[in-house]
Amino acid sequence: MFEIVLSLHSLLRWGVVITGLLVLQQGVTGLMAGGELGSLGKRVQLLFLMCVDTQLLLGILLWMTSPTVSSARSDMGATMKDPEARYFVVEHGAMMLLAVVVVHIGRVAAKRAQGVRAGHMRTAIYAAVALALIALRTPWPFMEPGRPWIRLPF
Repeated sequence: MFEIVLSLHSLLRWGVVITGLLVLQQGVTGLMAGGELGSLGKRVQLLFLMCVDTQLLLGILLWMTSPTVSSARSDMGATMKDPEARYFVVEHGAMMLLAVVVVHIGRVAAKRAQGVRAGHMRTAIYAAVALALIALRTPWPFMEPGRPWIRLPF
């Protein structure tokens, strides 16, 4: 089961990135062109939120069931001295949790904005901040510790 959840977490990262980029594009385009956010735009924002929330749930499940993380959590003193263990036990999860909070607060702030322009501005800002946080702490293959672009269970 662990390998399946890990694979789903790896694949869903692309859903988060793609829908986040679409929300950012909507915010920037809406800011420049004006106009109301249509039903498609609202659906994309909701899909981004759903992807981020599902990714968080899968991440929490991985954090609780991963043999590597479980052993690292048993000795937090040693874990904090080991950059790779610290990354997966503390840094990755904390940054992603912050990104989820930004998405939720940003979406509410964009909905409550006074005026169309302010709503688009808030949408662009929350999407950009969330994507920056996500990009900074995703274990991309070229980073240390790196993971594959796509992890499959077979």
